[in-house]
Amino acid sequence: DTSSSTYWTDESLSSGGEGEQINSEIAQSIADNFDKIYPMVRNVFGNESDNLIYGGKQYSMETYSDTGCKVNIVVYDIGMDYSSSSGGDVVGYFYAKDYYKGSSQSVYKYSNGGKYFYIDAYYAANYTSMVFSTLAHEFQHMVDWGVKYMEQDISTETWFNEMLSMLCEDMMKQYLEENNSDFSDDDSP
Repeated sequence: DTSSSTYWTDESLSSGGEGEQINSEIAQSIADNFDKIYPMVRNVFGNESDNLIYGGKQYSMETYSDTGCKVNIVVYDIGMDYSSSSGGDVVGYFYAKDYYKGSSQSVYKYSNGGKYFYIDAYYAANYTSMVFSTLAHEFQHMVDWGVKYMEQDISTETWFNEMLSMLCEDMMKQYLEENNSDFSDDDSP
């Protein structure tokens, strides 16, 4: 019920603009489910990096990130493509630019300087279980970035990285089904 929601994904919504909104219950559900899969994904795929890149060197997020080593989940209208007749095209993503700090080069100047996932508000509000599966998928990408690039200075072939993320979704599927009555096979590969 969006009429009682007090958490908006876009400031313009409060003044009558279009968009989607989530309430604190949905936000807490997303956080709780991520907290539950977090250790399982790390046990299988490895650990995400706790470092930021600044001037070609790595520094601890604990010292140089506004949010320390916490994982942040940002919910907003990805692509600003929401309309009352359609939702959106992208459920969520991880972008390694956020592992860079203090750079004025290309997209790195838009870095949030920490561990960030981005989730589309339409899917968060209407297909929350799909968001859980997407977070497992994207977390594997974050872990892969940490293990391959940050630790070993190598990159994974895109097709292989995507396969690992799909595998991660499949591995989390049974757990997500057990903990969410509205989770279905459609929410994972």
